[in-house]
Amino acid sequence: EVEAMSPLFWRRKVASGFQILPNSIQGRIDGVDGTAGGEGWNLPPDAEKRSCSFDINIEPISGWGDSSAKSSQSIQDQQKSTAGWLASFPVFEPHWQVTISDAKATGTITWRNKTYEFTNAPYYAEKNWGGSFPTKWYWMQCNTFESYDERRLSLTAGGGIRQIPMGKTEELGMICVHYDGVFYE
Repeated sequence: EVEAMSPLFWRRKVASGFQILPNSIQGRIDGVDGTAGGEGWNLPPDAEKRSCSFDINIEPISGWGDSSAKSSQSIQDQQKSTAGWLASFPVFEPHWQVTISDAKATGTITWRNKTYEFTNAPYYAEKNWGGSFPTKWYWMQCNTFESYDERRLSLTAGGGIRQIPMGKTEELGMICVHYDGVFYE
């Protein structure tokens, strides 16, 4: 089993790759058109080499569940399964987990030797996995509402049409609102 590195150790030791942790993301890639040096592609020998790096710190506000500042639990401890416990069965693929529905991100992205800095930018993260994908789907997320800085507001919705056993399809959808630390599903 490989363990995550502290962001400081990662910055000193990793020449190329990326790491995603609950509160930080680091990455460094050198290559041609997003490939590792252009291997396997019929690119001209004089193709321009490019690099991209990013170093982002994340301050979570809401995951998928209550996130009241009055609670002694961390956001990770309050996290719920996005589609409920039945979603872990293969018949309900693809699997979808909103890991952070609202957060503030601060960091840098460097592309083609130009560094872009940002502070407290809106941030959202999710993961999808499985062996199939819906035939139709929709997804939306918004966590930036100017008049709601003190009482945070986040809206997430998704759904689609997916295959289920015996050649059938299923239409599904869900909507979630986080308002002032309370989760409405």
